[in-house]
Amino acid sequence: KHFSEFQKMDYNINFNKPLNEKAVKDFAHITDIDYIEPKTEFPFELSNGVKKQIVNIIGLKQDTQFYEFVNRKGEKLNLSSEGMMITENLADILDVKEGDQVLVHSFIPGREDLYIQISHIIKQGLGMNAYMELSGMAGRLLEDQMITGVYINSNDKDLIKTLTKAQHISSVKSTKDMVEVYKEFMSMTLASVSILVVLSGILGFSIVYNATTVSINEREMEFSSMRVLGYSKHEIFNIILKENMVITVAGMFIGIPLGNRMGEAIGRLYSNEIYTLEIINDPKIYFLACFFTFIFVLLAQGATYRKINRLNFLQSLKNRVS
Repeated sequence: KHFSEFQKMDYNINFNKPLNEKAVKDFAHITDIDYIEPKTEFPFELSNGVKKQIVNIIGLKQDTQFYEFVNRKGEKLNLSSEGMMITENLADILDVKEGDQVLVHSFIPGREDLYIQISHIIKQGLGMNAYMELSGMAGRLLEDQMITGVYINSNDKDLIKTLTKAQHISSVKSTKDMVEVYKEFMSMTLASVSILVVLSGILGFSIVYNATTVSINEREMEFSSMRVLGYSKHEIFNIILKENMVITVAGMFIGIPLGNRMGEAIGRLYSNEIYTLEIINDPKIYFLACFFTFIFVLLAQGATYRKINRLNFLQSLKNRVS
């Protein structure tokens, strides 16, 4: 989502020194470009009382096509000509909300600190940043028409080789390459999560099977009496199965909201400067959770059915009567 919905550029190019915004026009003579936007990215220290954090403030065009900002409610936002957008993890660190002012300390000699109002708090899966309108940021924090890089959309396969040789360019980052790195990392994460799912399934199987076995042993006299009354072992098993299914469904109704709350708490606990964990309320997730729960419960019932077939309820009744 970060590299497809939040950021939409193909390449992120940084200069080795700040340049005038007119430098954007030179790229058309160097490589084949579909669309380009200037940017300014500079580190500043934001503070709210004793709470401080050093972050990169990124200046963008007000009608940027490379970023899609949304607030915590999922509503789309546009850059304001005044004020500053900050990510939610930064807002939590500084303990600020929309409308508050933060003190911006510049590391550039001769620049005075100034207060800037927070216009919006936005969602951002990876990283921690603040965002301002390009000309407003340059005028208030840096110098007019100063940029430190550009964002580019291009189908030129040799763009990286071409631009790395160009003057004043320090780095060329490909979004596609970064996505591949994260996919490789996510494959290991998915493998570990799959192992946890299997282990939790084995644990669930053991709990249901043991609970059912204890129930059968405690109700052995009852089931023996039912056998005398003409109930088959299959009918007795159906009674146990229905009871366990009622408990399973009730557990799902309790477990889904409880699991969602736990997930949100874990997301807040483990969110940091590098990433923000967000719980996605996709119905598919709950369907899979319920599906796997049913699978492991049914496997336990299958083992229970074998146990019921091996039990001699009539002999048990005979022993109790004697």
